[in-house]
Amino acid sequence: MSEPYHLRCWTRFYASPEEIWEAQRQLAAQPPPVAVTPTLDWPDALPDGACVRTGANGLFSSWEHERSLETASDATRFLDAVTFTTRAPNASLDRVVRRVVLELFLRRHRKAADLLPTDRRATAVAVMRTLELEID
Repeated sequence: MSEPYHLRCWTRFYASPEEIWEAQRQLAAQPPPVAVTPTLDWPDALPDGACVRTGANGLFSSWEHERSLETASDATRFLDAVTFTTRAPNASLDRVVRRVVLELFLRRHRKAADLLPTDRRATAVAVMRTLELEID
């Protein structure tokens, strides 16, 4: 079994939280180039705080996706935080699945940046790491 991974991908937009949420909803309605992530429905209206969805499918034994918007004085940061464990039977396939997840989130943030103004130095920034498991 694969170990859990945590991905954070963010973009700094020069737009309101409502505009960003609507752009992300429009993009989520479009089918991804590869349907690997669990299908998750997002609320129509901008939620207060973060919005969290969980799921699983044939590639993931667990999947938790949190979307949040952080307002600053001159911009809004849109953050996708995903924690997942793949069902990959070996390390090579596990690396491929992790890379596909990373590229899907980078692609979505870049597509949103095509719709709304962004800080180009803070567009589709991502980091992925292994989560430490606590062992009793």
